[in-house]
Amino acid sequence: DELEGRRIAFIFYLVPEWNKEDGGLLGLFNTTSDGHPGEIVQTLIPQMNTFVFFEVSPVSFHQVSEVLSKSKTRLSINGWFHGESPPRPSLSQRAAPVPVSPLPTTIDLLFDWVNPKYFDPETQEQIRENFEEESSIELQSFLQEDKYEKLVMELSSVEEEHWEKKGPPNLRRLFELNQSCSNQCLGDVETLFKSDVFFYLLTQLTSLELSDGSCVAEYAEAPTDEAASSTLNPRCHGTWRRWNHGCYTLIRDTEASEVEFCLEASLCFTQKGWKTGYGGYSSYIAKGEDEELLTVLPTANSLALVYRDKETLQFTKYINASASANGCEKFHDLFVTYYE
Repeated sequence: DELEGRRIAFIFYLVPEWNKEDGGLLGLFNTTSDGHPGEIVQTLIPQMNTFVFFEVSPVSFHQVSEVLSKSKTRLSINGWFHGESPPRPSLSQRAAPVPVSPLPTTIDLLFDWVNPKYFDPETQEQIRENFEEESSIELQSFLQEDKYEKLVMELSSVEEEHWEKKGPPNLRRLFELNQSCSNQCLGDVETLFKSDVFFYLLTQLTSLELSDGSCVAEYAEAPTDEAASSTLNPRCHGTWRRWNHGCYTLIRDTEASEVEFCLEASLCFTQKGWKTGYGGYSSYIAKGEDEELLTVLPTANSLALVYRDKETLQFTKYINASASANGCEKFHDLFVTYYE
């Protein structure tokens, strides 16, 4: 309802007998101190021959919940009465994560976790060629299988209090692992993904300038570009995330101006057989276009690498009820963004 000229929003319901369990409820939000929607404070169940209307204003945030009924159709007529728009203050922007420099570690950490096939020079060359052509690639069975299975168990054992819901609802809904979680296994893998040796591995896999090779020079005959060392400024930020029914992210109008050239890496932990129809996939589109450039489906033990420029936007599709109905309650990922 942020389009100019909309003053009153209305809905005329033409539904059969309807109840809360059928979904499709109209939810009205309160607002936080920074002007974003907070929590749903009023819920309206559709009723036949009922006319609902409310003023469109800077605080009239609302949503329609997912329709859950398999036998009923939620029919309605909705629209707006137009007039001169009141002033609309700009919403405060979410603080961007602060990137950090690569963490110094030993190459043993890399060998302990990553599938050895990704150290093979011929395999790396083939991956580089594919990545340079497509700007994206998915690396299957990225972690050693026993280590992957251990991480699945560790993630399932994390207590609910350590998962922090992230919003606001007009931008996203997902859960991130907070700093109170002291799980060593999860911490080790996050350290791996933010380490200097992992930056070097990514350089070998993508040809991006994320490492000069000095971090592995003592272990192998890795070329070190001393001239480039003084100009490189590799950085990253990232965290563990949980996705379940009702989670999503949205594209913001201002996002294109905020995006730097970056490499996005997502290592997924999920039940096998996640389907596109469940949602939860990452969709990449060009600014101003509707057609998808790339879709990344949650895939167990798959590392998705996607290079984004300033004209590429990304969102995560809403996870609907069919996921849990088919035994896919949730999935996790370690999501890290890298900058050259």
